[in-house]
Amino acid sequence: MPFLVVEDFGTVGLCGDPARRQPPLTDDEGDPQHFYWFWWRVGKSGKHGTNRGRWGLGRSVFAATSRIRTFFALTKRATDGDRLLMGQAKLGSHSVGNEHFVAEGFFHDVGANEKVQVPFSSTRNSVEIEEFERHFHLQRKNRNGLSIIVPYPTENLTANEVLRSVIVHYFYPILRGDLRVEVVGPEQEATMLTTESIRQVASGLEWNGGRRKEKKHVQPPFDMADWAIDQQSKQMAFTLPWR
Repeated sequence: MPFLVVEDFGTVGLCGDPARRQPPLTDDEGDPQHFYWFWWRVGKSGKHGTNRGRWGLGRSVFAATSRIRTFFALTKRATDGDRLLMGQAKLGSHSVGNEHFVAEGFFHDVGANEKVQVPFSSTRNSVEIEEFERHFHLQRKNRNGLSIIVPYPTENLTANEVLRSVIVHYFYPILRGDLRVEVVGPEQEATMLTTESIRQVASGLEWNGGRRKEKKHVQPPFDMADWAIDQQSKQMAFTLPWR
């Protein structure tokens, strides 16, 4: 079975109450409910200001990337060290014969809670979670963060396509040194995108998009980004005159 894995490291994982179904009444920065916002709300998140992910829409791309509209998520949490595993299929509301079904189906621990779907937990299901990690070759181990598994990704989603997308959408934090991304695929050896390597990697990719002439297949403005980062390091201020 072909599958796509996306793992982050150096983050805190999906913290918060896994059984929560109501949004926090107040700002939850002091008591983050990442698990609730990731699994149960679309179009809204607990993030604010200029934080990435504050629109609450990015996670919808995982199901959309799967040909069976399914993804799994395994998280290792900084708050309690627990590992939680759950999955979701987003099929749209549908009927089979005379029986009507809701849009989402969940892969979850049916014996843990009779009222709501809750994830498999390493405190109850350590063997199952370890088997899951082994099958999908996850690198998570004991490091905090989130691992996403997308079974049967769309056929045009190659490692080179992922490299191009990462370069286009994240070249600025990579150039700043805030982010490092490694991409590995069947047709692509491990390639690390860092401040030092991103230009060389970009120069080795095809940017005309083949049959697709989309804007996203144009190399980013590296020189302009370097200039902006240099200005930030000098703490230069720019003002516009009032008229």
